[in-house]
Amino acid sequence: MLQNLFQCPIELFEAYPIGRILNRMSCDMYVIDQKLPSCLQRLLLVSLICLSSLTVNCIQSPLFILCALPIIAVYWWIQHFYRCSSRELQRLDSLSRAPVFSHFSDTLTGLVTIRSFRVQPKFVNELCEKIDINTAASLMLQSGCRWLGLTLDVIGSIIVFASVTIAVIMTEYTTDPAAPASMGLLISYSLLVPIYLAWVVKFVADIENYMNAVERVLEYTGLEHEEDP
Repeated sequence: MLQNLFQCPIELFEAYPIGRILNRMSCDMYVIDQKLPSCLQRLLLVSLICLSSLTVNCIQSPLFILCALPIIAVYWWIQHFYRCSSRELQRLDSLSRAPVFSHFSDTLTGLVTIRSFRVQPKFVNELCEKIDINTAASLMLQSGCRWLGLTLDVIGSIIVFASVTIAVIMTEYTTDPAAPASMGLLISYSLLVPIYLAWVVKFVADIENYMNAVERVLEYTGLEHEEDP
């Protein structure tokens, strides 16, 4: 992206706000270099742990499959509903951050003129308004994340309740001396399933949000170059 920007015509830097370019060079590149790889690694890890927990539960209690399938479908619907909104909220957060960079850069460039006309309070108020807009978008994004966590915790409690109920019923109607041990193993792994299912949903949604940064950077890699004289 940087090499492509160096080859772009001067008219592009006059048409595009400097804050938009700085936003892609700083925040978007940070997301791509730091957050996206770690999120992919964690998604793979929690997916394997969640799959192993579900496998143990299904082996210990085949009836658990009847409860797990509809609950997993509910998890999928919730993450689909959340991704549709969080993706746009993430885009609003990125778009509202660019004016903050642009205003701050322009203020530093014309600092002498601003002080000579004594309009510092005006520029401070304008910067605060732009920060408030960005903060509002960020707050909505974080609120959506909290809603997702609360909803998944409620559904996770249903999974644990169903697992414990199945384990108690199986213990009552079996004469196997190892049934109490199997019940303890089933309950232990049932407690892990909602935790890691929630992390899987969250990481999938985060990866889609982080792909906004990839999309924005790729947009600048496709800009037309300045023609050679």
